[in-house]
Amino acid sequence: ALRGIAGGTLLGWGAMTGLGCTIGTLLSGGMAGALSAWVFGAAMLAALWLGFRCQAWQTARSAA
Repeated sequence: ALRGIAGGTLLGWGAMTGLGCTIGTLLSGGMAGALSAWVFGAAMLAALWLGFRCQAWQTARSAA
């Protein structure tokens, strides 16, 4: 339950502070040469990497 509440809170915060949808920000902004597109892309890759690392750590911890 705690993990679900934390995930929902983070999703809500990301929706409020995001620069728009990922397709619009990355593709349209990248083609227009907007710096925000590159910053958003780097932040998205970092968040994905961190999420996958946390998921792998949690899976390894529960298997042990």
